[in-house]
Amino acid sequence: MSGPTGLSSSPKLFRQIIDDLPIPLFVKNAKLQYLFSSKSFHHNLLGLSSSQALASQNDVFLSALKPKFRLQFLSLQRQLLASPGNTSIDVGLDLPGGSSFYRLHLTSITSGISGGGLIGYLIRLNDSSSFPAKSEESGDLIQRIVDLLPVGVFWKDHNFKYLGCNQVFAQDANQSSASAVIGKTDFEIYSEDRAKKYREDDQNVFVQGKSKINQEEKRTLPSKKDHWIRLSKIPLTDPAGQIIGVVGVYDDITDIKKAESELTDKLAQLEKINRFMVGRELKMIELKNRIRQLEEQLKQ
Repeated sequence: MSGPTGLSSSPKLFRQIIDDLPIPLFVKNAKLQYLFSSKSFHHNLLGLSSSQALASQNDVFLSALKPKFRLQFLSLQRQLLASPGNTSIDVGLDLPGGSSFYRLHLTSITSGISGGGLIGYLIRLNDSSSFPAKSEESGDLIQRIVDLLPVGVFWKDHNFKYLGCNQVFAQDANQSSASAVIGKTDFEIYSEDRAKKYREDDQNVFVQGKSKINQEEKRTLPSKKDHWIRLSKIPLTDPAGQIIGVVGVYDDITDIKKAESELTDKLAQLEKINRFMVGRELKMIELKNRIRQLEEQLKQ
């Protein structure tokens, strides 16, 4: 795939050579937008046409990565843009034909592209045994554990696109599965007003680097009527401590809020009865005193 922005015009022959390369290769600008890629990347690997890959608002390769590698991929790209160099990592991809394992090589581009950029290419590992099995098993286990939690969990990148979530969150967001949430923003899930509120919260946590802990909110989710949640959001950091996203955790406290409301009503009723009973007792005392007074008068 190829795009005009940020890349100086290249000979048609050069692009043909890139397209004919038997390895998946891509080039991004400093905004991490795809400028072009080889056919092996967008078509053979991802099953997309060049125009489909370019037109996508989401990072098509990021979406294909297994969830546990996405944060590392985002972090490495930002590091290479800030400090030019090269690196490589082993990654797993969830592709139309099944899972595959590759060694991803990333290199900074400091000339030829306005503002710089990145070039990446992938070498397929011979078989899954070449890939760190413990890392794969650990990542799957973590996802299963997160899915079993009775609370909603989600995490987003620096553009506030969902990198992952658990089944509770996916169900609350009226999505078919956790994987269906990946790559979307709140504006693709909620109403515009609600999405703006969530975006503002995320930006405050991301920019200020301060957590938002145990905030009670009344919300309306696509899959439920009005209900209450207790929400915490914390900055998501890479191994170097740089903030690269936001993590959120919430639990449904609707039953607790209903119980609190009912308790308040019952206490109000009790107070009303108490006032009535106290008033009645005072009236009885007053009546008894008057009876005694009248009896004393009759004795005289």
